[in-house]
Amino acid sequence: MKTLIKTQKLEAGLVGWRERFAQTIEKPVSKRTPLTGRQVREILGALFFLKSALYVGRSIRRAIRR
Repeated sequence: MKTLIKTQKLEAGLVGWRERFAQTIEKPVSKRTPLTGRQVREILGALFFLKSALYVGRSIRRAIRR
């Protein structure tokens, strides 16, 4: 049960075009690496979420500095 919740949290960054992108590359990447398709989706979701969080953080920092 905890694994499912962690997976859902990691895949939270996959929305819209990011989700379609993850679905497109999930199988080819899992065939070429030891990762499963779900693991590929988790990694991509976490990376997209982190990228979005950094963007928001930088925007807030710039707004505060002005």
